[in-house]
Amino acid sequence: MLVAVENVAAAVRMRRFTEKNLRLEESNRDLSQLNEELQAAHEESLVNTEEAQASAEEVETLNEELQATNEELETLNEELQATVEELNTTNDDLQARATELQELAQSREEERQSTEAARRRAEELVEQLQSERSRLEAILANISDAVLAVDTNRQVLFSNLVFQNSFGEHTGEAQDQLGSTEVLDESGEKLPSESTPSTRAARGESFAMRFAVGGHDGALRRFEARGRPIEGDGVTGGVLVIREVMDGQD
Repeated sequence: MLVAVENVAAAVRMRRFTEKNLRLEESNRDLSQLNEELQAAHEESLVNTEEAQASAEEVETLNEELQATNEELETLNEELQATVEELNTTNDDLQARATELQELAQSREEERQSTEAARRRAEELVEQLQSERSRLEAILANISDAVLAVDTNRQVLFSNLVFQNSFGEHTGEAQDQLGSTEVLDESGEKLPSESTPSTRAARGESFAMRFAVGGHDGALRRFEARGRPIEGDGVTGGVLVIREVMDGQD
């Protein structure tokens, strides 16, 4: 009886031991599984750490590139600012030049208008002078006195038909001649070249004098000459009015 009890007790202990052993084996399996999961998690953590390190390095590289880009942008911004200042200066210069050109164009237009007005006025004056000259030439051509106008070089400006018929064509080359006729004093002596009427007229003198020329029959023909200066911008010559003086006529 006692042995049977002990056997039962031993069997109970054995069963309990077996159950504990089974629970222990199951715990060991759970622990091994946990250990494997932990190892996997550790490896994954290492991978993540490496990836994080790589990401950090990449971020650092990106930061350096960004810093370099910022520096380039700052340089470009400075260059852009300098370019903007140059453009502003150029624009100011162009605006000043445009204003200057506008003022010049306005001045040129005013000059053109003034020149055009002066041209029209000059044309009107020329027409008036031509008309006046034509009228004067018509008057001088029809008077009975001989008329000769010369410049300061004794070159003919005008001579009427009476002068040409009386003295011939006046060239001014021979100072002792009037027209193509030798000039004498009233006694028949040759006048000095500086005292001839045409020479004195060319000097712009105001004078009255008598002179003579030889006639075709050898007799002296006496004349009275009156000279007046031609004045413009100073004395530019003179005009002679010559009338024949008959014997016994003062």
